[in-house]
Amino acid sequence: MNATVKSYYFSDKLSAFEYDRPESIEKAVDLLQKFKGSVKVMAGGTSLIPALRLKIFPNYPERIISLKGIKDLKYIKEEAGVLKIGALTTLGNMLDNKLVNDSYKALVDAALTSAPPQQRNLMTIGGEICKDLYSWYIWNPNPRVRELNSDPKYLETDGMNQYLSIFGGAEVGYAINTSNIAVTLSALNAKIVTTQRTIDIEEFYSGKTGSTNNTVLNADELVKEIQIPKPDKKTKQIFMKVSYRKFIDSPLVSVAICASMSGDIVENARVFLGSVAPKPIRAAKAEEFLKGKKITADIAEKAGEEAVYGAKPLSRNAYKVKLSKVIVKRALLAI
Repeated sequence: MNATVKSYYFSDKLSAFEYDRPESIEKAVDLLQKFKGSVKVMAGGTSLIPALRLKIFPNYPERIISLKGIKDLKYIKEEAGVLKIGALTTLGNMLDNKLVNDSYKALVDAALTSAPPQQRNLMTIGGEICKDLYSWYIWNPNPRVRELNSDPKYLETDGMNQYLSIFGGAEVGYAINTSNIAVTLSALNAKIVTTQRTIDIEEFYSGKTGSTNNTVLNADELVKEIQIPKPDKKTKQIFMKVSYRKFIDSPLVSVAICASMSGDIVENARVFLGSVAPKPIRAAKAEEFLKGKKITADIAEKAGEEAVYGAKPLSRNAYKVKLSKVIVKRALLAI
């Protein structure tokens, strides 16, 4: 049988684009404003380059703005009890930093299990919170398959939905946020400082701002810094994920927990699930249930059940509900 397959289905070649490497935040913003709507911003490039090769964007960018030349975006410091991390700081930099290792265990665990060492030395914290959503349909090299991403009814029932959201997101094709860093920063109650404003991380993701990305950033807005309040000595924190391979694969589900403890009693907790929705999901029912309780196997199991309140699995991903319950239980018992 003769078959003609268009090269863009399987090609890993990049199409032509203009490339800029500004050396200041101001110049980068000027370029974003000048070429608004036709550019993509590159930090480490570990997500953008594959996306460009697969041509996942509705419109291929005419220009790439690399932030690599902006030295002012790469730092880790602590001021007034707040850890401040520049957007271009790599995961490798964070793992080598004493401030991070001493007080932010969950962030260390999240960074360590995000990728092998070579990639961690490229992946940036800013890039991780802004990374494009994952879906088998969005990232499929066949453009005809990608078109199915805009058909929620198909995705809910007949589609290859085993890795998709269990908490809605029809507007973005039930795609998921797979970032270990994003879910951990949510539990740590971080703030995102941009060139225009400061945003609580829970407000950083919207319901629908595009088929591949759902941050609330404007077209001419850049992330400059991530701010994380220092946990007090009573706070226990943990990040866990379930994946086929520890470093190479994105999580099937993940959880990050910060719990303020009085002895062995939970005073307050922040519990977030990852890779189950287009953004990190706050398990408010589990947080409320845990208040004033001692963590036992039964309590941890019940908290896991409360964590998936409101989940609506698709035809092939009900297993994610079970995995989420189990990983919340394991994380609480590890605390």
